[in-house]
Amino acid sequence: MAWTVYGDSYDTDSAFTNGTKTIKFSPEKDSILRAVRTWLVFYNDPTFTNITMKLYYDGAGSRGDLLASSTTTWTKAQILTLDNGVNEVYFEFDDRTLDSGNYYHLVLMGTGSSFSESSHIAWRTGYPDPVYKDGISVSFNNLLKFPYEFSLIGAEV
Repeated sequence: MAWTVYGDSYDTDSAFTNGTKTIKFSPEKDSILRAVRTWLVFYNDPTFTNITMKLYYDGAGSRGDLLASSTTTWTKAQILTLDNGVNEVYFEFDDRTLDSGNYYHLVLMGTGSSFSESSHIAWRTGYPDPVYKDGISVSFNNLLKFPYEFSLIGAEV
């Protein structure tokens, strides 16, 4: 049986360099963010130089001011050596405090990309088994509403 994953693709270079895709989240308790684990789908040998993650405050429902950039930056060769694949990567942060009740945005950004519909990276969605299940109806009809697959690594304050 094959493993099927779903992702939201970066079909243009500007979507990747400007970080147009975002994970909006709110921690349940005051926390310290040490790292974020997420999954990327690589289709047909996409070209890019590196990828990093940024953490933003929420600004009225969309990303607001920059709070932190990950200390981890990955090159293509560090993540993938084949033309196609699904890989989990992590991005470390300098122990950022997150306040419960506040919303934040995680954004992937990269440089040196040359993406198209036929060769790109996609941010894997959590369908059909999301890490954080609250408020999500696990149904194929809701596939396009599923958040990206991610896990927060840290500790309670």
